[in-house]
Amino acid sequence: SLREAGINPNSPIPKHIFINRKDIPFTPHQEYMGPSKEAARNWKSLTAGSDSIYLSDPSKYGLNDPGIKAPFFLFHEPPPKAADDKDNLLKFYVLNNLHELHCVHMIRMRYNALVYDAANTTPLASNPLDVDWIDHIEHCFEYLRLSVTCGDYMTFETDSPPGSPREYWEGGLSWGVVHSCIDWDALLAWQHEMVAEYNRTW
Repeated sequence: SLREAGINPNSPIPKHIFINRKDIPFTPHQEYMGPSKEAARNWKSLTAGSDSIYLSDPSKYGLNDPGIKAPFFLFHEPPPKAADDKDNLLKFYVLNNLHELHCVHMIRMRYNALVYDAANTTPLASNPLDVDWIDHIEHCFEYLRLSVTCGDYMTFETDSPPGSPREYWEGGLSWGVVHSCIDWDALLAWQHEMVAEYNRTW
């Protein structure tokens, strides 16, 4: 069951997403690799939906903090009818798996610029755009580190919790959201125990 798998069954995510598993070999897909226009198109398509999901009744799923503002791909400035419903504008919740994919894409774009278009790319923070890139990439590295060591299932992320320090929410980075994570230290300890067990076999 979902509960036995550590997944909250009271989730807006369709259950078949968890239950209908697929055995997918991890093999390289060249159409997503390198600096080609095809790869850029494929990554753009893969991340076109941003990393958030609209939930009409977030409290139904235990999400009591506000979400993020409706993503920019819908509109830069909401139309008047949408703008009038300010509560509804904040009912987009970042799904951690999509956030991870977004971060990989951000790192990939900057990496490709530095490696394949070095003549037109400044590797140092010499202008405000580079400063933004550095902030975003550093955020992505740290977010991916936290995600890998957390090992959680699909998690909806609010904006930074109320009362968070400025550095948590400034620039739309939304630090401070709590995830239900595995005990990473216990995992490493178990890994070491298994190495010791193996070592006792010879």
